Amino acid sequence: MFSLLILIPLVCLGVLAIVIGTVAVIGARLPRDHVATVTLQIPQPLQVVWDTVMDIERLPEWRRGVSVVRLERMSSGHRVWVEQIGGQELRLEETEVREPVCIVRRIADDSLPFGGTWTFAFRSTGSGCEVVLTEHGFVKNAIFRFVGRYVLRNDASARAYLSELAIRHGTTLPPRGT
Repeated sequence: MFSLLILIPLVCLGVLAIVIGTVAVIGARLPRDHVATVTLQIPQPLQVVWDTVMDIERLPEWRRGVSVVRLERMSSGHRVWVEQIGGQELRLEETEVREPVCIVRRIADDSLPFGGTWTFAFRSTGSGCEVVLTEHGFVKNAIFRFVGRYVLRNDASARAYLSELAIRHGTTLPPRGT
């Protein structure tokens, strides 16, 4: 009886170690960098959608999880701000703005286990506009790479952003990934 009480937790720990080890090995074999592209059609004029994306101070009004946006400074003529997301702070910088066709934003914190850029491309269509969001990202930690690839999907953040942007503009059309 006593040996069974010891054996069961040891077996459980052994299985857990094997699972974590397997996830780490698979994650280590995945590429550190990834590219994910998501496209959304919005039945609003391009300028209206552009203005929404550029108005970072109003992000908490339509982005789930973003509770505060704090503009920090201008760096080389580009905005740098912090988004408070679920108690965590994420520092971002706009590195390129070509109104009204392109915005490039990057995570401006090298200490995070992930990073990269988001490139927004805007195009007028007959019924509104198209937004193409391309993430050039990287994940340093092998276990997080596994989770990002097989559990959450590498395009999960971009899909969530465009889904919330669609809702902000009165549509529930889902974004398409490529």
